[in-house]
Amino acid sequence: MRPAFTGICGTDLLIWHNGHSRATPPVILGHEFSGTVERIGAGVTNFAPGDRVTVEPLLNCGECEPCRRGDYNQCAKLRLLGVDVDGSLADLVLAPESRVFRIPDSLSLRDAAFIEPVAVVAHLIARVGGVQDGQVVFVAGGGPIGLIAAELAQRAGARVFVAEQNSFRAGTAERLGATVVRDLITAAETIREQTGTAGADICLEATGVEIALQACIDAARPGAVLGVVGLPKKVPVTDVTQIITKEIDLRGSRVYTRVDFEQAVSYVAEGQLTLSEHITHVMSFEDAIAKGFEAIERGEAMLKVVIDQESAGA
Repeated sequence: MRPAFTGICGTDLLIWHNGHSRATPPVILGHEFSGTVERIGAGVTNFAPGDRVTVEPLLNCGECEPCRRGDYNQCAKLRLLGVDVDGSLADLVLAPESRVFRIPDSLSLRDAAFIEPVAVVAHLIARVGGVQDGQVVFVAGGGPIGLIAAELAQRAGARVFVAEQNSFRAGTAERLGATVVRDLITAAETIREQTGTAGADICLEATGVEIALQACIDAARPGAVLGVVGLPKKVPVTDVTQIITKEIDLRGSRVYTRVDFEQAVSYVAEGQLTLSEHITHVMSFEDAIAKGFEAIERGEAMLKVVIDQESAGA
């Protein structure tokens, strides 16, 4: 495929700083992307040159126990495009036919590059059993993943609370219909006071920060479901007493499967997300470091940054 747009995520930043154990230079980054089919290999029947596509970047072995039972996102030898093998920040990128998805004509290639992080959230929502009308949902973290989850939960009819200190991200959460909680320590109390309930029905941890995980445990009502998608930079020390006494159902969520990717395509194509709020910056390949990677690290007012390779080429 010839990549058209590639999103920047936290994993890319980690690799950029040589902080990812599996990403060994030289490797080309880019795992959130869209593009156009350039050439097809022998035996490919579902695609032709010129097709507009996005790609699920997982590469699994197909032989281990998780793969055999269909949970290939838990593959013992899981690899990713843009992490373990070359990704999309290049003129061409190669992917197996089984991981390629044709995108609807109504969807722009720019917006299609956002499908991968939406698939992460689709899997997270499936892991917690879905969101129902009238539920109280607490999201710890107003980054791209947290805000996608917040908007999808709000559209499902839930009352959504988002914990976020950054003013720009907090403002986005409010525009998407969530109530913002600035202090993680008092988040549980705030949720109970404003809802008149025993706490949140569903808590979603999307930061990887220890205090945020504890805030979710505190905010959860008895019998609540807690979904954890944020990868910690260090092993958290967590008091599990409330998990036991409140019988909190703790569920991890790792990337996605094909079902989640198909759901993500639907979410984006059907307008279930306010993309103008989520995709805040589109820039050239040449500006990707100075105005993308470095700007994100400086904490500038931005959420999803997308690199435009279609206009100028890589």
